[in-house]
Amino acid sequence: MIRFQTARYFFSDKGIQEKTSVFAILPTELQEARNVHFYENGALTKRAGYKKRLTNDISGTPIITGLYEFIKRDGTKKFITACDKLYYNSQDDASATLIAGGLTFTVGSEGQNFMSFVNFNNKTIGTNGVEAVWQYDGTTASALAGSPPIAEQIAVFQNFVFLAGNSTYPYRLYFSNDGNETTWTGTDYIDIGDLTAPITGLAVLFNTLYIFTRKGIYSLRGYDRDTFILDDINSSVGCVAYKSIVKVDNNLVFWTDRGIYSFDGIQVHYISENIQLIIEGLNYTRTDKIVAELYKAKNQIWFSVSTGSNSNHNEVICMTYDTTGSENSIITKKEVAFAVYTNMEFNAFGLETSSTELDRLYAGNYAGRITQQDSGNNDDGEGIDFRVKLPPIDMGAPEQFKRFRYMWIFNKQEGNYNLSISYQTDFGLGGTTTNVSLSVAGSASLWGTMIWGTDMWGGSSIIKSRVGFKAKGHILELIFTNSNADQPVVIKGLSIMAQLKSTGRR
Repeated sequence: MIRFQTARYFFSDKGIQEKTSVFAILPTELQEARNVHFYENGALTKRAGYKKRLTNDISGTPIITGLYEFIKRDGTKKFITACDKLYYNSQDDASATLIAGGLTFTVGSEGQNFMSFVNFNNKTIGTNGVEAVWQYDGTTASALAGSPPIAEQIAVFQNFVFLAGNSTYPYRLYFSNDGNETTWTGTDYIDIGDLTAPITGLAVLFNTLYIFTRKGIYSLRGYDRDTFILDDINSSVGCVAYKSIVKVDNNLVFWTDRGIYSFDGIQVHYISENIQLIIEGLNYTRTDKIVAELYKAKNQIWFSVSTGSNSNHNEVICMTYDTTGSENSIITKKEVAFAVYTNMEFNAFGLETSSTELDRLYAGNYAGRITQQDSGNNDDGEGIDFRVKLPPIDMGAPEQFKRFRYMWIFNKQEGNYNLSISYQTDFGLGGTTTNVSLSVAGSASLWGTMIWGTDMWGGSSIIKSRVGFKAKGHILELIFTNSNADQPVVIKGLSIMAQLKSTGRR
């Protein structure tokens, strides 16, 4: 009789479970990860959903081009929404309030003309590349005095306001007078490169202003117009989307023609190698419109992207990063894991800080709606399409033929739900799907009240379910899915039981 062999698999976020498992599956090894969160150590978790922030959408359902939290020196906060006009709201408001001043903005049909913001001299300053630069003091919004150039990008460095992305001089970096955002001297600008490459992004890191073009990176050091020094840092990698640049501890992360890179002030690192097929499936004509936000409470960066031929953003690529790398000035592909979030038509992100709970991540869509992310178990009432494909399982003996008999799967109890498990062998086109009921009431029982091995057992937090296989081959492929609303999924690990035959036997 051929004896059973067991292979135990647990899920790890950088090895936290490796000492107790035969084999730990890292997030970077998953072949597919749709709507998955990696922030719970040692588990595959369906991502949380999102809900409306306001009871009422913004009047006229305009495309939202920017979200920003303005914090005044006295601690007053105003969460700003930019679309065809400017609005603000608080967390518990039913509707957004129009900001006084009568400013109006042009929004492109595909959501372009993004609004960019900075805080400077106790006010918010904003720009979108089309209308005049504006300011908001917490009461009224108005055009910024001093006739600054129209620009789409804005940054604050060494007590100066910098602007870039002017349509007439796209290679030109403008700066205000020292400490005075309302005075712009006509000769205070720096032309970047050979005047053929537009500026595509601005970011500050390590007391240096970095200027991106599509194919390169420059740095600006110094303290004023007389000491500013421009250096050519990199002439092979640049940024394609100025709204994709995110500062993560001691790194800049941004989108390039090739995908996602990080920059530690010295070197660039290609970090999206593991999702190259996903990147190749994006709408390349809209990569310059990718927007991103750092969700530091969960060690994540969210990139809103357009897939296929979509003319609007329709998915989020979520990058979870290891803080060990980011805090040591190096984020490489070894420190990141990716997941795709579907059902997310977001054109803008914004973060709202809190001293009593985790910071809140918000998104604005193409119809005047703001949603709070990472909230609840559904997407504004819709189910979340959770799908995970594990790496091929060969029981440590890829050359041997096997009869895969059954699997024990360990689930953290989060409610009553079903998990669909599909399996196939040797990379076949077909497959078999079975449903596992994961509910405390009914088929689940407390450990010790029934015969172990004929059903599922569990306690208040962990359920162990047995799944029977009728599969034979050299390797086993497993896919876990759940697309129902209000059904969270947390999988801690699994054990596969198989009979291994000698080479050549069936």
